[in-house]
Amino acid sequence: MKNRRITVLSALLAVLMVFCGGNISASATAGSRIQQVYGTLQYTYAFEVVELVNQERAREGLQPLTMDAELMEAAMQRSAEILVHFAHVRPDGSSCFSISNKAFGENIAYGYNTPEQVVQGWMHSEGHRANIMNGGYTTIGVGCFEQASDGSFYTAPAWTQLFGYGTAQPAQPSGDVQQVMQMTVDTDLQLNGVEEIQPIEPVPAARGDVNGDGFINNKDFSRLKAYLADDAVSIQLQAAELTGDDRISNKDLSRLKAYLADDMVAFG
Repeated sequence: MKNRRITVLSALLAVLMVFCGGNISASATAGSRIQQVYGTLQYTYAFEVVELVNQERAREGLQPLTMDAELMEAAMQRSAEILVHFAHVRPDGSSCFSISNKAFGENIAYGYNTPEQVVQGWMHSEGHRANIMNGGYTTIGVGCFEQASDGSFYTAPAWTQLFGYGTAQPAQPSGDVQQVMQMTVDTDLQLNGVEEIQPIEPVPAARGDVNGDGFINNKDFSRLKAYLADDAVSIQLQAAELTGDDRISNKDLSRLKAYLADDMVAFG
């Protein structure tokens, strides 16, 4: 059964790890609301996880998995969602596989601070290892999202792996991005994570800090240039509007270039 969807759940609570397998389905009720979670999409960690996964597969003579662009973004969304509802059911009550029609397997985890730790955690759990070492899979999407904290509560990265078949649309490595993640929440579900705290409000990125890393440099110029060529590239939209015309265009790119050459140049 090549296309049987397999789900595996991973949690680190103290030293307890739990997993489950099988088809997951659920439906949302009429009562719902919008939840926003602010934090960092850690693309650097995501690509490190893929590298570690492929090292494990190579030891067993398996072909490497390719990071698929759609699966990666879906996994990033799922990583934010599991902070609200840690399960293979999404916060709106739908199956985890509703995130993408390319997804046929899922591993999730919380409480591991590094790619090495989370991959080792998955590899030491039979169910998770089975997904990672499935010779039929050819594509993967990895998500890593860490909620922003004002210091009043503990945060750790939330991790997701989505597995698929077929030919990947290769994802391109990028820097980490601060972002507000939005999701629909079924008010009848038993929620956790950010439901137990008040999510802090996002801090607007400084004008010119297009990639949201806290600095204004050539990385921002490259990110804005890439966005203008392909609006699927993620940027801090308010930070990228530099001319005061309420549009993001080559004028903003030129203004940023001028600023980088001479920081006396003002943003509009």
